[in-house]
Amino acid sequence: MSTARQPEETGSNQLTVVAAGAARLALDEARERGMAVAEAAPGIARAAIAAALELGGDEAEEAVCAGVRGALEAVRDGGEHLEPVARAVVRAGLDSAAELALDITELAQGLAREVVHVAAAAGSDLSAIAREVVGGAVDAAREVDLAPEDTASAAATGAIEAAGTLGAGEAQQVRVAVAGPIAGVAVVLREPTRHEPEPVHREHPGHHQPE
Repeated sequence: MSTARQPEETGSNQLTVVAAGAARLALDEARERGMAVAEAAPGIARAAIAAALELGGDEAEEAVCAGVRGALEAVRDGGEHLEPVARAVVRAGLDSAAELALDITELAQGLAREVVHVAAAAGSDLSAIAREVVGGAVDAAREVDLAPEDTASAAATGAIEAAGTLGAGEAQQVRVAVAGPIAGVAVVLREPTRHEPEPVHREHPGHHQPE
């Protein structure tokens, strides 16, 4: 690993830790109000993204990605399944990106990779996760009057790319899952960037390694 990349990776990790902490507080508050996690997901994601932006506001795209990852990690560590929240979390991330005048079509690809990586570590159903991610991207695009086909394609491609780091079987599983129409949009896949498979430690929801 080059020394030039280390500070950036450390900064990204710090953003995720801060975002996850804010998301845990939002999740606890939602539970105190009797809200289901799926209902609370947009607020949890917004809290995580806001915390990451406050710490790393000069790198807005990185902060949004860290916020989404932190929100998902908080939900996972709270013993909840990720499938019911993935769509809302992605939508919140892209909504925030649009407010910051970021390119949400390109960001959708990066957010999809983040979500699939967290979901794989949690032992989630990657097919379901991938479809929810694409659905969230479609929702966000429609909200700002962008062509949902482009954003859906980017999100689907990012999901396949992330699955490809796990293995050829996982990549094919996700490819099949996102091949059909999702949220009323026919998904046209880009050619994903190829990655070498890397080991992933899977966790059951509610169980994670102690810090």
